[in-house]
Order: sequence, then structure tokens, then C-alpha cells
Amino acid sequence: MVDKQAIFNGKPCDRSLVANRGMAYGDGLYETLLVNDGKPLWLDEHLARLLSGATRLQLDIDSTALLEDVRAICAPVKGRRVLKILCFRRSGGR
Repeated sequence: MVDKQAIFNGKPCDRSLVANRGMAYGDGLYETLLVNDGKPLWLDEHLARLLSGATRLQLDIDSTALLEDVRAICAPVKGRRVLKILCFRRSGGR
């Protein structure tokens, strides 16, 4: 069984996010990283790359909140898992 959880602004949310620009237009970016027994590998490098891309796309990301969310999600993980971080522009017009 695979656990799936979507978080938006630090709170669990509906995974459908149908009005989302990231889902509708690919207006965002992501990082995929390995988590081994609660420890995300190469976390600093992944977050630096993600935040650099967000700056280029002019996405406003709270890096402190993101780091806290990643650590909270990863902490209870046993064994090896993959974490995919998705960042996207808020819903809206073109």
C-alpha cells in the first residue's frame, strides 16, 4: 500500500486540485528525492535547485515552511521511499 498525501500551504488538501495552473498548464516545477529511514537524501541540493527554479519562474515559495513540511513528512518514513515536491502557480487566469 502506498500512502499519498497532498499538502497546500502546510495543510492537507484535496489531491484533485482541478483548478490548479500547475496541473492544467504545467506552470510550476518539481523535485523528486529519495528518503531513507526518515532522512531525505541530498535535501539541501534539491531545495536549492527547486528554489532557484522558482525564482526564475517568479513563484513565491516560503523556503522555511517548505523545509519544515519536508522534514515533517519524511520523519516517520521507514525504509526507502520517494518524495516528490510539486510547486505551482496559484489558480487563476492566463
